[in-house]
Amino acid sequence: EEAAAKWENKRLKLFSAMEAVPRNPSGAPDLPHPIGGGFTLEALGHLAPDRDNFHSAIVLIPIGFKTTRMFPRMDLPDEKCRYTQEVVDGGDRPLYQLTPEAGGDPVLHHSSTGAWSQVLAKVRAAKEAKGQTVPKTAISGPEFFGLSAPLVRMLLEELPGAAQCLNYTSVMG
Repeated sequence: EEAAAKWENKRLKLFSAMEAVPRNPSGAPDLPHPIGGGFTLEALGHLAPDRDNFHSAIVLIPIGFKTTRMFPRMDLPDEKCRYTQEVVDGGDRPLYQLTPEAGGDPVLHHSSTGAWSQVLAKVRAAKEAKGQTVPKTAISGPEFFGLSAPLVRMLLEELPGAAQCLNYTSVMG
């Protein structure tokens, strides 16, 4: 019974968060919109339900999905810059592109975690070059991109084609 109460509480919080997302006259989310977790949702993109690599059991991966977040620069890691995180069409699978506003070239990888790992490696190298000790750090790509955030998942579930993504399980179960 306690689990059911927790689930109901989570469900109510998600619906409350959904109601707080401003909508344009057509009913679509009015973007950009800041999302908890340190990122801003810039664009939802569009789903490719006929391509299995563009969704999994827990994430929908829309082409054109775009978020931004602040993170240390790759060349001057003591300063932060805005990174644009974008899902681009890689044909049979998505490609994840990170474009820093300053301090480095865009990073393109076939996994969101792989893209952020490349950025982390460059930030680490820049810090070590300055003689700084750098603890091991790991990043969840889907989390950092915002794809696994419950509110984002709910917004993506509103996109045309979401019900046809057969591998995907709704955030609401």
